[in-house]
Amino acid sequence: NNGLFVFSDRAETAGFQSFIYTMRGDGTELTKVTAGLFPDLSPDSTQISYAINQDIYVVNIDGSNLINLTNHPAWEDYSDWSPDGTLIAFGTSRDGNAEIYSMNTDGSNPINLTNNSAWDGEPDWSPDGSQIVFVSDRTGARNIYVMDMNGSNQSQLTNYASWTSWPSRPTWSPDGTKIAFNADSGTDSYEDIFVMDSDGSNLRTITNLATSESGPVWSPDGSMIAFSANSDAEPVPTFFAITIDGATLLSFRKGTVSNWITPP
Repeated sequence: NNGLFVFSDRAETAGFQSFIYTMRGDGTELTKVTAGLFPDLSPDSTQISYAINQDIYVVNIDGSNLINLTNHPAWEDYSDWSPDGTLIAFGTSRDGNAEIYSMNTDGSNPINLTNNSAWDGEPDWSPDGSQIVFVSDRTGARNIYVMDMNGSNQSQLTNYASWTSWPSRPTWSPDGTKIAFNADSGTDSYEDIFVMDSDGSNLRTITNLATSESGPVWSPDGSMIAFSANSDAEPVPTFFAITIDGATLLSFRKGTVSNWITPP
């Protein structure tokens, strides 16, 4: 109840227009920030990076001072702040295929980190800032990878052989020892939330619901994972939280959750 969520929601409008919100864990202080997708809160909780119109923007958490950081004709998405607040990693097609870049938080000095002919995207910085976990299809199927923050030492963590597995949205636990992500388990037609150790070992399923669960987000103390779920019967996502042992499930509201922090 003392947490603060950042999430996006398109339930209030027709079509595909999505808005970014903040909200207290008890459902109070719901605040619309701006239109956009894939928000990520800065480490000091003062700004949000997000995607709209195929560019990466930042905006103050109160909705003021909106700035286009990339301003590039290619598409860009899934931005993520480095823990020290000096860099933003993001996905982009500016080299003709999907790559992960980093840039300064004012948009300067963009650097290609993955530099691979395959599709690479969905970056997430480790809590100590030394590594980035991401998704790539360089083996012919999507898998989870990790690399050093400068793009070196790229290594594969998962071993999915089928495109139908579709692992996505990897994210580090607050202590850096685990990585959560969503994928199709192959046992039904739904995606589930998985957790593995940061070296790819000890893979286990956290959710097993009659919905597709995606976009895991760790609680500040690492004891729970928030995620979004939808189904054919209820296509608009609702976000939930579940304990790591799967014993307790909490429902919050419509939306796609992106951050869960202890308010400053």
